[in-house]
Order: sequence, then C-alpha cells, then structure tokens
Amino acid sequence: MKMKSNRKNKWFSKKSQISFFMLIGLVILLFGILIFAIYSGKKVPETTTIPFELLPAKNYLEECVKNRAGHGLNLIGVQGGYAIPPSNYLAANYSNIAYGLYNKQVTLISLNAMENELEAYLDNALPSCNLSSVFPYLGFEYENASSNVSILTNEVLVNVKFPISIIKGETTAKIDTFNIQVPIRLGYIHSILKGIISKTLLEPNWIDLSYLSRFDLKIDALP
Repeated sequence: MKMKSNRKNKWFSKKSQISFFMLIGLVILLFGILIFAIYSGKKVPETTTIPFELLPAKNYLEECVKNRAGHGLNLIGVQGGYAIPPSNYLAANYSNIAYGLYNKQVTLISLNAMENELEAYLDNALPSCNLSSVFPYLGFEYENASSNVSILTNEVLVNVKFPISIIKGETTAKIDTFNIQVPIRLGYIHSILKGIISKTLLEPNWIDLSYLSRFDLKIDALP
C-alpha cells in the first residue's frame, strides 16, 4: 500500500492518500445506513373512515406496505441502487454491487432510475400482502398496485395506490392509497457518491483519505 504524500509513514496526515486498487464500485455501504432507518418509516395519516371491526385488516395491510418499502430500500441500498443488478457489478460477500465508475466511465445510477427501481419492486412485491390467510373470516377484492417514489435529500417518500376492498357480511370498506415517509438520506448519500466519483476521475489511482473523512457516513474501501 503506497502513500502519495512524501510522509509515507503518516497514514492519517492531512494530505494522506492511499492507492486505490479497484475501480470505485457504487460502494453503497454508504447505503448501509439505510438499514437503521428503514423500520422507522412514518405513515402519513389517512382520512378514509374504516368500520371498527375492519381496522385490524387495514392496520395489517399498512404495516405490510411499509415493510415491503423497507425491504425494497434495503435491497437497492446493498446492490448499488438496483433491485435487480445490471450485468456489470462487483460480487462482494454481502451482495452484488453495481459500479458507479468503470473503465473511466461514470455508471452511477441516477436518482430517477433508483426511484423507478423501487417502484417496480413494490408493484411486484405488494400482491404478496395476502390478507386472506391472516383474516380468513373476511373477504377481499384486490386491484393492481401502482407505486410512486420520490427520493429527497433526507427522506424517501413512497405513495402507493393499492385498492383493496375489505368485506364482512354487508359491510364493505375500501382502502386505496398508502403514503409512507422513510427518514433515509438517500439523496444526500447519492450526492456524496457523485463527488467521490468526480474526484476519482481527476486522480484515478489515488483516493484522498482526508476528503472521505469529511462525510458523516461509513465508507468502505475494498481491495
């Protein structure tokens, strides 16, 4: 391991830099910070009135939607922004991580593409929120799910249209929309990754440790 600075033995000097032996993968174990926040997602209050006897089914469904959103965010977090990794990725012990920089070409996924990845994941995963097995005494009529995701600097907003009718005898209630706020700094992390990639393009064989130390995130460098 070589030091670019003349003070080769001063690992943590202000100018210290280390040789970078791999192209920067989208080491979104920056995104590993996602995991701690996923299950603290907040649900925006709904205004639809549900009969008291049907509330347990409604609450169960809301929790299921929140969990699916959390699982999807965790998945794109450890896979470099993708629910399904692209053909070119780094095979790590914990996941397959999409590259953010490869052969001097920026391949970092955009925020809009990440939103699309999570939307597609949710649309496919939500039908598995099967209420019939949990509430066999109720009837359910499902319609197709449609998700909309907005990745902001300090949070992710998830809006899900998943119309479901809950039926008990002559009582029917319809749940249509679910809104969830997840306090994950995904947009902030993405902006840091863009900065790291820009700096690496300027100095492709080195990474400045003092530059990385500015950020309040855990950053892993894998040889």
